[in-house]
Order: sequence, then structure tokens, then C-alpha cells
Amino acid sequence: MYIDKIAIDKKNGDIIISDIRVNKSTTVNVLPKQFTIGDEIEYRLGNKKIKVLRATAEHATAKLKFTVNLRFEFGVLLKASILLEDKRKKYDGMEYYERVDERIVLYRDWLRGQGIIVSSVTDAIYFNWGEIQIIRNKSEDIYIGITFTK
Repeated sequence: MYIDKIAIDKKNGDIIISDIRVNKSTTVNVLPKQFTIGDEIEYRLGNKKIKVLRATAEHATAKLKFTVNLRFEFGVLLKASILLEDKRKKYDGMEYYERVDERIVLYRDWLRGQGIIVSSVTDAIYFNWGEIQIIRNKSEDIYIGITFTK
């Protein structure tokens, strides 16, 4: 489902999605209808069971497509990720991997527009509410990772 706008308020960590603010006190039951809420999945971490619920929303402008993913554990929002896709560029096959640096610049520039300066991938920017970083995984996927502190 599509939403009107996406922004990050670096003062308090709020992810602004349309006319609501998502932050560490957000619960699944207050998410707007634009979010698709997945089934709760139980994971094991050692002897500990963790109940995880994910919610996803999408937004598109003339230039960018955004995907916002929220991760709730035991009903508490702990992490979020924002994926960006430049709609004017299509990376097919090996080009997706060869142009990873170009895709990183897209994320860096978007965060700069939010007033958040990230110097390099994996460098976390710490705030009193949590942290933001550009993440590059082993598959060369890039996304903005947001972790809310408890």
C-alpha cells in the first residue's frame, strides 16, 4: 500500500509516515491501514523465545520508491529499515552488484536531505533515542537501519 511521505526526525527518531509518527512507543494496533502486518513468528535465541511481528508500507514519488519495514519484538518496536529504489535506474543481473557504490550514494544523499550525515557504510550515527546507519549486507543489498534504544 502507498503512503504520502516519508521522513526521519533526527531530534527524536520519529519516522514520519504520511500523517503519523512511528517511534519506539508505537504499537502495531495504531499503525495506519497503509501498513501490511505480517504474522507473528517465534524465534529461538539460545534458550530464549522471541516473538517477532513485522509491518511493511511502501511509498513512491516520481523518482524514488520507499519500503519501510518495522520489527516489533513482544509488541515493542525495536528496529526499522528503509529501502530506497531509484525508479529511473534498473539494475539487471551483475549490474546490481557492480553499481553498489552508486546505490550507496543514493542512501547517503537521502539521509543528508534529512539532516543526517553518514560518512561511510556501517558507520552508525548515535542519538539519545537510538542509532541510524546505512547497511550493506553480504548480498550487496543496501538499506537504512534504525535501532531504537529501550
